[in-house]
Amino acid sequence: MNTEKQNNRFCRSCCYYTAYYEKCHSYFYKEKSGQCMKLQKRVSSKDLCTLYKRRPPQKITVTLEHIDSVIADLKEIERILQINDR
Repeated sequence: MNTEKQNNRFCRSCCYYTAYYEKCHSYFYKEKSGQCMKLQKRVSSKDLCTLYKRRPPQKITVTLEHIDSVIADLKEIERILQINDR
């Protein structure tokens, strides 16, 4: 257990790891195992990865169009709430 805390390179945070999902009635259930694309085998999300490579950070781009649409949505919600209060 100490080596897991020291190493801290679990498969679930490796860029080669792809989680398995099971389709349920109205949602997808994330399995506790997945596929290691580098080793080409099934691994647990808590396994230690010997070929660990950090995932690249995801960049979130926000444009003025996104902000304008959010402001319009908030104004619409505010209008609906004001109508319901009357």
